[in-house]
Amino acid sequence: MSELKPSTKTKKEFQEELEQLKQSHLDAEKKLDLEIKKLDEKINSRKFGIETSKTLQKQIQTTIDKLRSEQKEKTLKRIEKQKELGKVDQNLVLLAQKQEKQDQIKLGVEKQISEIENSFVELELSKKKSKSQTGLLENELKLKMQIIESCEDFTSQDFTKSSLLNVESKKNQLSSKENQKPSFIQQMMKQATKNF
Repeated sequence: MSELKPSTKTKKEFQEELEQLKQSHLDAEKKLDLEIKKLDEKINSRKFGIETSKTLQKQIQTTIDKLRSEQKEKTLKRIEKQKELGKVDQNLVLLAQKQEKQDQIKLGVEKQISEIENSFVELELSKKKSKSQTGLLENELKLKMQIIESCEDFTSQDFTKSSLLNVESKKNQLSSKENQKPSFIQQMMKQATKNF
């Protein structure tokens, strides 16, 4: 199949040319009928002799051949214009199909970009959430370590009531964060405070 070359003319221009060719074709047919009628009248007239009749017949045939040739040429041009008009329609269909494919590709790319952007957002939120949870665990662990270190003051000679109060304060900080039953260390600290 030969490659279709885009035409500089619009579909409307092709249609106008086609209508002109049709009208020209009709005019040629009318002219042919008129000439034949006139020549028939001359042939049938008794004013002309045999030689004149032969000459007229020859002229008639020549005229008829000429008009038929012109009519055939116009018909061929009309057919050619119809083919060109068909090519224009086909080109428009191909362009529409190409545009549709491009739109589908564009939508697919935009969807992929949107999914990637959403993945990045989810990843950032996950990082922030993980970082926040890690920070809470670190703070809780530090408080527990401080309580354990403070508990070791019970065995030292420098242990005072202020040290015990410091332990109780840290214990309360941890208890407010955990919101659960007292741990073994918390129970021990509570009992030690009562005995002091």
